[in-house]
Amino acid sequence: MTKKAAFADLLLEWDQLLDAANDNGEAMALAASLRAEFAQTVERARELKARQDSLSASRQEATQRLAETVETAVDQARRLQQMAKALLGPSNERLVQFLVAPLRGRRRIPARPVS
Repeated sequence: MTKKAAFADLLLEWDQLLDAANDNGEAMALAASLRAEFAQTVERARELKARQDSLSASRQEATQRLAETVETAVDQARRLQQMAKALLGPSNERLVQFLVAPLRGRRRIPARPVS
């Protein structure tokens, strides 16, 4: 069997093998159990691929919903911080609890003596 990257190519090749085994039933009589086992495995692969595709779509939808929710939460967090600043005052040290830096006076640097 050649190495294929696409799942559709693998399915096509597997279907061709199953058709060939069915067409040559008498000559392949000793391989009947292997053919039946292979047919079940191919069917299971189809089911799993369909499930994977479905989950991929669900994952994309969940990612979009998560992005929207994060955007909303970021906006609400900013609004809560601004509300805390408005209610407590811009210099209140309790703003640190809200992850907001309070306004503090500038630290004065002593002047150097002029020589």
